[in-house]
Amino acid sequence: MKKILYIFIGMCLIAVCLTLLGVDAQAAEIKASGRCGTSATWSLDTEGNLVISGTGQVWRYWHQYASEIKTVTFNEGITHVGMDAFWDYSSLVSVTIPTTMTYIDEYAFHYCENIETVYISDLDAWNKIKSIASSAGKAISKFFSDAWSAIKKSWSSVTSFFSGIWSGITKIYANVKSWFADRF
Repeated sequence: MKKILYIFIGMCLIAVCLTLLGVDAQAAEIKASGRCGTSATWSLDTEGNLVISGTGQVWRYWHQYASEIKTVTFNEGITHVGMDAFWDYSSLVSVTIPTTMTYIDEYAFHYCENIETVYISDLDAWNKIKSIASSAGKAISKFFSDAWSAIKKSWSSVTSFFSGIWSGITKIYANVKSWFADRF
């Protein structure tokens, strides 16, 4: 009986967590796609997410959609962002850089003044970027120069968040266990 109860409580907690995290089963449709390098391709979905896949250097082949692009994700394998690739993309707010990136060329993100977030998987990935051209764009340069501060803030927020969740879960568990102990 207790085992069934614990399974039920666990499933309820998982359902609550998925709801809080906003898991969405619907994916956006692909609006446009093409080649953007010798071994690289791009695809843009209807929500403004540009995904660049493959290997090697990428060039600017999606400029006609510049005002629609909100996020750019370079998948693992992409090593180099070419000159002017995202020059003056005013709708761009987020960039994800893979561990394979080694160079961000001149003016690659120049005048992208609305970038709020640059994601990169780990500190080693930053160290692998051999060069970020000084004129790559002040938005990207700002994120790299302020990186340590951002990492410390993020880590603090993440640990506080999970600490709060764990505290809440242990309190719920203790209350449920106590309630059942009193009744059975």
